Amino acid sequence: MLPLYKEKKISPSVVCTLLQNSKRAKTIVLVFVLLWVFLGVWLLYNSYVSRGSFRLEDLHPFKSNGGESLGQEHGEDSKIHPVLARALHMKDDGHDLEVGVNVAHRYSDGQGSLTPWSLSPRTELCKGQDFVLLVLVETSPHRFQQRAVIRRSWGQGTAGKSEEENLKWQVVFLMGSASDAMTEERLVDESLQYNDILQGKFEDHREEDAQKVTLGFKWVNSTFSNGTCVPNFVLKTDDNVLVNMKVLAPWARDAHEISQNLFMGHVLRGGRPSRDQSEPRYISEATYPRDDFPNFAQGPAYMFSLDVVIKMAKSFRAFEHMTSFPFEDVYLGLLAEYLRVIPLHDDRFVVMKKPKNTCLYRKMTFIYDVSPQEMLSLYNIIESDDTDCREI
Repeated sequence: MLPLYKEKKISPSVVCTLLQNSKRAKTIVLVFVLLWVFLGVWLLYNSYVSRGSFRLEDLHPFKSNGGESLGQEHGEDSKIHPVLARALHMKDDGHDLEVGVNVAHRYSDGQGSLTPWSLSPRTELCKGQDFVLLVLVETSPHRFQQRAVIRRSWGQGTAGKSEEENLKWQVVFLMGSASDAMTEERLVDESLQYNDILQGKFEDHREEDAQKVTLGFKWVNSTFSNGTCVPNFVLKTDDNVLVNMKVLAPWARDAHEISQNLFMGHVLRGGRPSRDQSEPRYISEATYPRDDFPNFAQGPAYMFSLDVVIKMAKSFRAFEHMTSFPFEDVYLGLLAEYLRVIPLHDDRFVVMKKPKNTCLYRKMTFIYDVSPQEMLSLYNIIESDDTDCREI
């Protein structure tokens, strides 16, 4: 060993010879290798967990945050609902289930002193008397003109010229938070003046449409679930849709036979998700792994009976671990499938081309994709007593 020490170099062959003749050296190498293997496994495990793997207990649709079982309310046992399992594309093999990277906590349940909204209508919308329709209008913070025109036109809240025909409805605007302080200040003033803004505690952008509807339904549940001063139906629409209340309000007053368990609109059946990224309704498999859509009412307008809105609001906990869903209509279709509510098709909700004959507008229930100027013009045509038809 002395010559080797003096030359200060050891050849690989010499090292191998030493290792072969030393049990202690073999043990050190083995421990070193095992430590590297353990470190690699640990890093892989942490990488998997950080991508959002959750246990079945975190996804249980009938368990509240306080430990109270919601299965008693639904008459279900503790097993995960099979429709929810299909919606989340999970395999129910009787064991603990895990879901992949598309699962993340998203929605607050709005319980306790904290509410999921920063602005909301402050008082009861009516004084001890039911009204025919509550309209939830999806909008954005900066669309002041659209909201102003709706308030001046079909959103005024009353229709008819006699006491017998006096029909009441109420409009509430759904939105998220603005990106700048000046717009937020204007929204506070607007809310104080009109008392019709429901603003959620999330940034407003197109991908949050489903969260706006979720917000509206939670507010409806907290406001009208006591059974006093309630609407017959709840309509969801957008701020570029003209609602012909001369047609819809009398229908909502008289449609007592379908005032329960109703989800109505332009129903699409057998739809499939688009995997083409160039398509406007593209959705990735990570966000929505199913190969088909449930039956759902296509936006932007659809109607519910109050009981269905309240049931959907109470079932949000079952879906609160889903990532933010890009299409509100499909999301509501999943909720309806979970609740076993069958969407009802009605031709009045079908999107049609704008006619040129003024008399046709008076018969339409919804006129889609209109500018604020068009909305005022078409509203005046609908409200006019002129029976002569003309081209526009």
